[in-house]
Amino acid sequence: MRGDSAMTTGWSPRAVRIAEAVTAVVFLGAVEVFLAAAVPEPWNLPAALCGLVALVWAAHRAFRISFAFDDDTIVVSNYFRSYRLPWAEVVGVRSGFKTLGIVPLPAIELLRRGGSSVRVQASVGGGRIRAEMADAVVGAAHARGISVTTWRKSGLV
Repeated sequence: MRGDSAMTTGWSPRAVRIAEAVTAVVFLGAVEVFLAAAVPEPWNLPAALCGLVALVWAAHRAFRISFAFDDDTIVVSNYFRSYRLPWAEVVGVRSGFKTLGIVPLPAIELLRRGGSSVRVQASVGGGRIRAEMADAVVGAAHARGISVTTWRKSGLV
């Protein structure tokens, strides 16, 4: 993660990033094929180039997905938006859902003061990395007296 080299605990799960990149390439690739066929002759090449630029940009966005925290700050980089939260702003941690491609999957959700929440896209999916991430964030939340709500079925812990 750019500018976050001081973060003590962090993850950038390759499977999540690749799944998002593939989804972007498949979706925009289909749009690209449609554009190439639908746009008339003098404009089909510029339309195809614009579609190619969008495809590369969308795939690139997928490779920024990450989650990190240290003693003071949490940094969540999702596909469309990034968040930098002080721990003092977090009032709860729970299992929520984040869409990966078009499928909603269990993910860590950080509840903020004021009622909004941040879902951690890097925590989508299962396996060892997700369990490690959940254990670390739950441990850090408990150490700060932050409420933690978990459901075994969704696999947060």
